[in-house]
Amino acid sequence: MIVTIKSILNQFNKEIPFLQPVYEAIVNSLEANATEVNVNFQSSEVFNIDGVPIGSRITGFSIIDNGDGFNKDNRKSFIEYLSSYKQTLGCKGIGRFTWLKIFEDIEIESYTGSELVKFEFNKSFEPENLKPETNTSSKRTS
Repeated sequence: MIVTIKSILNQFNKEIPFLQPVYEAIVNSLEANATEVNVNFQSSEVFNIDGVPIGSRITGFSIIDNGDGFNKDNRKSFIEYLSSYKQTLGCKGIGRFTWLKIFEDIEIESYTGSELVKFEFNKSFEPENLKPETNTSSKRTS
């Protein structure tokens, strides 16, 4: 059975709250056994019609944690819609798709010790994009 990301996103019949992807990403960190989770927000200045700054708007975020990262089992689960992996933790296998209801492109970089997994998750994502490389850094974050 083949399911496209576009058809998955069409199944969300209501608007996703803007901060839902942040919540999902934090939950993913915790489900990956992270004991430290840092959230950083990116923003840009908003201007009125006269070009006067009137505030800022969140344009993105990053999560840095010390969890398991995109190890083999987590990669397999990521490419399977409605994965039952970690179902005992209450996972439904759909949270990552809420990200695409808010953001066009999600950049993922994960260090698992011996591996580095770096890819873009977007509406044209292909499972072949999720290939590990040898980690030459001392980093172990996801």
